[in-house]
Amino acid sequence: MRSSRSNSTTIIIALSATLAGILMLIIGDDVETEWLSTLLLNVGAFVLASVVLALFFERWQLRSLLDDLYDEAQITDQLRRSGITGFSATYYDSVPWGRLFQESSKVNVVFAYSSTWRNSHRLQLKDFLLRQDSHLEVVLPNPENEIVVRGLALRFGHMEPEDLQARIIEARDFFCGLG
Repeated sequence: MRSSRSNSTTIIIALSATLAGILMLIIGDDVETEWLSTLLLNVGAFVLASVVLALFFERWQLRSLLDDLYDEAQITDQLRRSGITGFSATYYDSVPWGRLFQESSKVNVVFAYSSTWRNSHRLQLKDFLLRQDSHLEVVLPNPENEIVVRGLALRFGHMEPEDLQARIIEARDFFCGLG
């Protein structure tokens, strides 16, 4: 019902605007005053072009836009249900680490090697892991997989694969040492 009302409203507005645009073009062609004629012709043409674009959007693009928004909403809902509370491409951006460690019993993180993050959160990690119910899961790249290490080093752009491999091993040893 709501969709048909929306379609009816769209059709009425489009027809009204089309008639107004045509009327402006007709009147603008007959007006003797040059500035008024130019104004009416330009506004009439603009109104007609706007109607065409609006109908094109309404008919073909709006459904795609709504489908995309729905897909994004589904992804957001799936992330929320999975228990993911945040993610970031940088260690300091948008994840409230202090609150996360205090309020969680299980923390899963994915890193390339995390030197700065580890040093910044060393005490919080230790305090978190001293709690009886705490569980920390860390995912690191396989330092023995040359393709992965080379690809990440290339992506970082400032590091040789051997240096990255050493940093991954150092991160693995650090996290294993936490127990």
